[in-house]
Amino acid sequence: MKLQHVIFSAAIFLLCGCRPAEKSNNQTASIETPTEQEAMPALPCPPGGVVLPENIHFSHHDQLFTCISRDSLDPQKHHLEIWDATICKLVSKQELPANANADYQLAAINYNRVSNMIAISGAQKVWVYNLAEKALTGPFTPVFAQQRPGLDAQSGNIERLELWEYCLLGYATDFGAFAFDLESVTPQPILPVAEYSEGQTGFHSLFMIPSNGYVQAIIPGYDPQSAQFSLRPLFPKPRTLEMPTGKGNPMADRYFVLAQNKPALAIDLKEGQLVNLPPQVASMNSPDIRKWLQQE
Repeated sequence: MKLQHVIFSAAIFLLCGCRPAEKSNNQTASIETPTEQEAMPALPCPPGGVVLPENIHFSHHDQLFTCISRDSLDPQKHHLEIWDATICKLVSKQELPANANADYQLAAINYNRVSNMIAISGAQKVWVYNLAEKALTGPFTPVFAQQRPGLDAQSGNIERLELWEYCLLGYATDFGAFAFDLESVTPQPILPVAEYSEGQTGFHSLFMIPSNGYVQAIIPGYDPQSAQFSLRPLFPKPRTLEMPTGKGNPMADRYFVLAQNKPALAIDLKEGQLVNLPPQVASMNSPDIRKWLQQE
């Protein structure tokens, strides 16, 4: 199946389907600028329970109103409701599994023009609902390259969840960023190629996301003070990239060097950015580049 590359504005995500999105044969693809949750008026349809503001999603693309309602008599009981907003008809209502430790939340961004999926987070697990098939899958537990010791009971709680077509990305307290590829029948975790750790909780993870034969690199970051989640793509657009052979150990020092590329690339995992290497340094081998970086 031939897949076409979709370019998103704003986040310049470029990696959005861990597979690129497919364009219909009889429609012109129209990509809107994604927002935190697309703007909508007051609830267009009457949900069957208490609905928190962050658990509302309205898709202008297909006029679907999605919400998570909490039973007013049983606070532990939640339902995922899908409404056809044009006629205010309940399309689907599904009870979610018990989630005693926290309310369910819709992903902060549900960008699903092609995938027709909605992502949902519990305390430390995630679910995906397929709008076309009316099927809930999960739970999925975030997977990390290395063991996360954690500090307390809050460690591992999902702070942020975003769905970009077939890529599910999130951030867990003390554990850092995680990602899933939802293109497969069974969602597959995307593990980072390198990580830099500051103590037991400061994890900076470098993900390489394939897109149409190219690669985009991201080092997601989360600011707990402002609750801001940033994907931090390193390249203006996906590019070809020579990667080291073999799996190796994803734990690295602060700098990740790709000397196989000419000129070589160096990535500062702590700062989440490319290092500007002088031409004479970019022509060196990996050990010499690392030596130069340590001296800077």
